[in-house]
Amino acid sequence: MKPVLNQIELSPKLQQTSTRTLHAERGMITQSWTPLGNGTSFNAPQITAIAARLGASPAQVILKWHQNLGLSVVARSSNANRLRENLAAPELTLTAEDMHQIAVLHDGTRCGPDPESFEIE
Repeated sequence: MKPVLNQIELSPKLQQTSTRTLHAERGMITQSWTPLGNGTSFNAPQITAIAARLGASPAQVILKWHQNLGLSVVARSSNANRLRENLAAPELTLTAEDMHQIAVLHDGTRCGPDPESFEIE
């Protein structure tokens, strides 16, 4: 039985394009783990400019970016206002230029352990 979903760390700074392509070729869903990258992209000029133009938060812009890429994304929060904000992200419309501006944020930065070198103790 082949997997239908693979959850990987994925954010504007760690876009995992080759892994997403591999998943798509194999008919698998990519689910974004740490989709907001612990907020590391919230202050990026591209994100703040898009958010200001749309009257949205940086988190909403990033969540919509994941959605536009066709990814399964689950953002968690214990803050009721942030939960409402996250749920409103699908209402946004990002342009192709917005998507390009976010794509250039990739620099390989991880928030979690690298699975290539992770060791269980």
